[in-house]
Amino acid sequence: MPDIDIDFVDREKALKHFKHIRASRVDDGKLVKHNTGVYMHEVPVNAELNLCSVPHKEAEDQGYFKLDFLNVSIYKDVRDENTCKN
Repeated sequence: MPDIDIDFVDREKALKHFKHIRASRVDDGKLVKHNTGVYMHEVPVNAELNLCSVPHKEAEDQGYFKLDFLNVSIYKDVRDENTCKN
């Protein structure tokens, strides 16, 4: 399944509305938080880190799919969607 990216002015505010678990990646042999990825369905969880216990590249191979909730700061200045003026 392809990556799904969703743009937000403030990703943390958006995530408060959804039950989710943060995706993980491996850095220097350690499991760490993925910068933008989350899972909205059940995945194996590392309770100590509160992350998916399967790194996102391996998780995809196992049939899990992540969503990337992205901060797009340019949106914060849009006041009128029709004219794109402040």
